[in-house]
Amino acid sequence: MTILTLPGCAPVPLAHYLKALGILRLVAEQADSAAAGCWQRDAFVLHSSLDHDALLDFFLHRYQPTPILAPWNAGSGFYYQEEKLKAKDPVTGKKIKTGVRNQPTAATCIVDAILNSSSLRFAGYRSAISAAKTIIQRRELSEAPDGDGKNELISELRGQWPDAVVSWLDCVTILVNADAPTTAFKATFPPLLGTGANDGNADFSSNFMQRLCEVLSGAEPPPPADLAKSKLSLDAAIFGGTVVGSRTKAAIGQFFPGSAGGPNNCAGFSGDSFVNPWDFILMIEGALLFAAAAVRRLEAGQEGALAYPFSVRPTAAGYASSAGEDEASGRPE
Repeated sequence: MTILTLPGCAPVPLAHYLKALGILRLVAEQADSAAAGCWQRDAFVLHSSLDHDALLDFFLHRYQPTPILAPWNAGSGFYYQEEKLKAKDPVTGKKIKTGVRNQPTAATCIVDAILNSSSLRFAGYRSAISAAKTIIQRRELSEAPDGDGKNELISELRGQWPDAVVSWLDCVTILVNADAPTTAFKATFPPLLGTGANDGNADFSSNFMQRLCEVLSGAEPPPPADLAKSKLSLDAAIFGGTVVGSRTKAAIGQFFPGSAGGPNNCAGFSGDSFVNPWDFILMIEGALLFAAAAVRRLEAGQEGALAYPFSVRPTAAGYASSAGEDEASGRPE
């Protein structure tokens, strides 16, 4: 066994904590089943058969990404934007919409790029995308559903997707008994990955695929220039250090507040969000170790509820303005 200290994988921020777990999970599942790891002196220590160069080589050439998809989200890459004419509405001043959804987006382009790729590393991805598109076409969905339609789509995806994607599904949404008579189940969302793999307008699944295509080529092997840049970024992500060009302008959100951009985040008034693509990829892969479940307390009359590790529900107590609505509408932390 080789013992590798990974300075780029500290317990904080959350992105680096999840990144360490992602490295351990992927190495154990795809390279060395005897791999183990722990944190020592604020750095993750990996015990495996892979040395420094072999670990980099594994991720660059043999790593097979987990299919991360969220077809129930508008920004998932499965739905086109509504076409807009050049002419503007004289009242609102906005471009006139035609009602036809045929305009590709960055998200739809990345889904199509992976679907049309030839690499064996994306075989699982292609299968999952094809299954999702078939279900969406059968349901005649031109835009992301909501309400009962969203619950039914998630339920059908769970029944049709391969096990590898269902493992991801367990991390982002769990179906529990519905209160309404119109549907048997409703989707609930564990707190780690937002409200179903999105944080506001940022869709984690689309971001994950975009970051993959920045560091992995659709054909084997990647072009030499891309491979060299990807290797530098990977080395910086795992073993720490600062490398020029290792970060790209992209959303990272709650996982790495120091890189999330915004006011007072740079020398000027406001900064952009930057992330090392490998940080984002390995972070999402690590989140798969946190699966949720539907549970019910024995001999209780209440319906099943979402259970998630290391999280708490809000309690309407301890402050003067507390109200019952705080518990009903507040998200777990």
